[in-house]
Amino acid sequence: MMLKYMHDHYLDKYEWFMRADDDTGLGTTEEMGKLALEPGENFCMGGPGVIMSREVLRRMVPHIGKCLREMYTTHEDVEVGRCVRRFAGVQCVWSYEVRTRRKSVDFVISSGPVIGNYDNVSLMLNNWY
Repeated sequence: MMLKYMHDHYLDKYEWFMRADDDTGLGTTEEMGKLALEPGENFCMGGPGVIMSREVLRRMVPHIGKCLREMYTTHEDVEVGRCVRRFAGVQCVWSYEVRTRRKSVDFVISSGPVIGNYDNVSLMLNNWY
């Protein structure tokens, strides 16, 4: 329900949102550069947390109750990915697929249809909850 809380209280204040496990550490700006996506690219994968755009959160959260009632597994990352794909219209790929196409990524990303330049990682870092 943390995603709903972020949606209800902070949606208009930030462009990016992060939900992470309590033992997750964030790297340097250099490491965060691995988040840079080409326009139109998006992905999500299992791991210690999720970073998602405002637009993905806006599209998914109104349906989170339905997602919770219709879970197929007990794996949070899989179910969040399923909900994002179904209600935000963002297709996910798995980490091993991302690693074959892009530089390795150290934590979960769920990014979606946001108008703007994904290459400006420092802007993203300064605008998340």
